[in-house]
Amino acid sequence: MVVRSPAGGTWTDAERWRVVADAPIAETPASDPLVFPAALETDAAGTLYVLDAASQRVHVFDAQGRHLRAFGRAGGGPGEFKQPMGMAVAPDGALWVVDPGSMRYTVFDESGAVVATHRRDGMAVAPWPGRFDRQGRLWDVAEGAGGPGTPPALVRQPAAGGAAERFQLPAFTPARWSLKNGSVQTQAFVPFSPSLVWALTPEGRVWSGISSEYRLALHEPGGDTLRVAELPVPPVSVTGAERDAAARELKWFTDQGGSVDLGQIPGRKPAFTSIHVDDQGYLWIRPALPEGTPGSAFDVVDPQGRYLGRVSLPVAIHERMPVHVRGDRLYTVVLSEDDVPRLVRFRVEGRG
Repeated sequence: MVVRSPAGGTWTDAERWRVVADAPIAETPASDPLVFPAALETDAAGTLYVLDAASQRVHVFDAQGRHLRAFGRAGGGPGEFKQPMGMAVAPDGALWVVDPGSMRYTVFDESGAVVATHRRDGMAVAPWPGRFDRQGRLWDVAEGAGGPGTPPALVRQPAAGGAAERFQLPAFTPARWSLKNGSVQTQAFVPFSPSLVWALTPEGRVWSGISSEYRLALHEPGGDTLRVAELPVPPVSVTGAERDAAARELKWFTDQGGSVDLGQIPGRKPAFTSIHVDDQGYLWIRPALPEGTPGSAFDVVDPQGRYLGRVSLPVAIHERMPVHVRGDRLYTVVLSEDDVPRLVRFRVEGRG
C-alpha cells in the first residue's frame, strides 16, 4: 500500500502542532560538566537520563528539570564504562546502557545502582539506534552481511531470554572514496550523497528509505513491506558555498593522500537525514533545508504513513546531537559558539 499525502501535509491550521520552549533544564554541577551528550532517554514519570560519552557518566534530571544525580565512570568494573553509546528504558523502568567497549549492557535502577549486566556482541554505532519494543524485546545492531560501511543487521533479544534473532537491513552501498595503505583502508563519504536512513518503531518494525527521494517503507524485519509513504516535499539545492565548505572538510582525507572528485558531489541535498520514532510511533524526520535557514525543522508522519506537516524549532540542532520525543515533550542538545552543549526541552502544543 502506498500512502500519498497532499503538499504541505494533512494538518489544518487548528490541528497543526507547534513546538514551543518549555521550562529550562538545570545545568550539571560545575565539577561534572556535560562534554558530549550522546543519548537522551526518559521514563514514564518524566525522568530524563543523559549519557555523556566523553565523561562516561549518566546524568539524571527530574520532570521539573532539576539535576538529581550522576553515576558511572571510565573503567571496567561494575557500573563503569569503556565506550558507552546509547541507552534504553526497559518496560520495568530499568535503564540499560549500551557499552560496546566493554561488550556488555549494564542495567541500572532509578537510583543508579547496578542491578545486572549482560553480554553484548553487537557493533559500535553512534548514535545507537536500538530500543525496547512494546513486547519488551531489546533491539540492537550487529555487523551486516556486507561488512563495514554497509547497512547493519538487526538483532532482537526475546523478552523471556533465549536465542537472539537476526535480520538484515536492505542492501545499500553509499558513495565514498577509499584510500588503502598496506592493510589499512580509510574511507570518506561523498558529501551530500544519499544514504540508507532507518529507525525502529515501538512495535518492532522498521521504517527505512534511501534519502535521494522522500519515500519511506515500513516493513517487518526479515518480512513483508507493509506500506510505503511518499512525501511531497520539494528538493533542496546544494549551494556553491556549501560545496566549498564540504571540500574543506575533506582535508583530513586528502592530507593522508586520498583522492577526491568534487564533481561527484550531488547538486541536490538528500531529502532527509535522520528519522526519530517517538513512543507513540510518530516519525520525526529531519528534512533538508536551504542554506541559511534559521533554527531547525522536523516533518511529522503518523504511524500509518500520513504526512501531517512540518514543525519548526527556534534553535539549530547539530546533526550529531541526540533528539528524543516522548508524549508532548521534545528533548535535544544545542551547542554554543564554543561548542558547549546545553540541554533544552520543548512542549509540543496541539498534540492530544
